[in-house]
Amino acid sequence: MVNISKEELYNLEQIDSGNFGTIYKKGDKVYKVYNKTVKTSIHESVKNPMLKHKLISINKLNRLIKLRDNIKNTDLIEDLLYIDNKFNGVIMPYYDGKLFYNIMDYPIEERIELSKQLVKNAKELTDNKIYPLDYKLINVFFANNEVKIIDLDDIFTKVYKANNNYYKHESIVILDETIKTFLNEHKHGQSAKVIEALDKKPNKANSSYEKINQYLFLKSIKQNLIFIDENYNQEYIPEYKTIFTYKQGDEDYIINSINKLKQRGISVNDIVRYEYIDEYIDNTPHNNCFLSENNNTLKLKK
Repeated sequence: MVNISKEELYNLEQIDSGNFGTIYKKGDKVYKVYNKTVKTSIHESVKNPMLKHKLISINKLNRLIKLRDNIKNTDLIEDLLYIDNKFNGVIMPYYDGKLFYNIMDYPIEERIELSKQLVKNAKELTDNKIYPLDYKLINVFFANNEVKIIDLDDIFTKVYKANNNYYKHESIVILDETIKTFLNEHKHGQSAKVIEALDKKPNKANSSYEKINQYLFLKSIKQNLIFIDENYNQEYIPEYKTIFTYKQGDEDYIINSINKLKQRGISVNDIVRYEYIDEYIDNTPHNNCFLSENNNTLKLKK
């Protein structure tokens, strides 16, 4: 436990502020002081749960502190912070790096490798019965060539003495969604709905670390890409990933176009709007890229 006065606190450098707390820097540590109130999803102000239920909060935080020696890849909180003898926050390491949110323009190969580190760190946490439910791109740091998960002290992290399969599953599903966002995997517009309609099955989130790692492995394989339109009538090349592109049209138009291509022996692997082709290429490891419009094929330099 570290006890300081309000005067000592206000002499520290304030470096950040969020819904749950305000961050002050002291050397290589940060003091996270919990805000008295927080905003709910409907923008109402309520008492901060970390302070409203102090005994529950302190019990969870002490357990995180005890688990520090078990966790090699993530820095848990180091101590409890008291201000004028009243519990008011936690002490954590200071990171000089970048949030995942701010490095989404990194090359796709680098983002895939960083995602693999994030999965490794997340698995270590759940193996130790720590279940983060607030994986966001603003809660993951890249500092000193390491991936760091932050804000594990808040109410969205569950800590138990025994395994909890429900929270483990929820944590992995949220992690999966965060990684897909980091890799810009989400389809633009109606494409995701179209793919589901063609597959005739829902596009469910991965629910295990093995599936996420498999996804990252497949995502990292460089492919030859060819973007085609509804008029494509050339020979189908199996070793190329075939992406159907469209400039306008509703879901029925896209499905009908893909089915017509299928009748010509051309399988479509993915869908993207024409204006998003460059973004698609930037977020897909690749070798050669071709664009075919009205059966005129152009090699793209990417």
